[in-house]
Amino acid sequence: MGRLRLPQKGVLTGVAGFFSGLLNTSTSMSGPPVLILLAGQGLPKDQFRRTLVSFFFVSGLVAALVLAILLWVDGLADAPPSLETLRNAA
Repeated sequence: MGRLRLPQKGVLTGVAGFFSGLLNTSTSMSGPPVLILLAGQGLPKDQFRRTLVSFFFVSGLVAALVLAILLWVDGLADAPPSLETLRNAA
């Protein structure tokens, strides 16, 4: 049985990225589309592992950054009024 070979085209990368984002949003599992894309590239094992680890590292950093920003923005919106605001309202 032959190995899976996928052409290295931007369209496939975009499709894998789209489904990776969709799966990450719905199930928190963004790996399968990227794994399939990388498996079809015929990369050496070390490069395959480095690329996959890099993908998960960067996507984890982006997720943490987005979460921190959302918590910060939400925290600003829900912050209790300051004493200055209460004094000016009276």
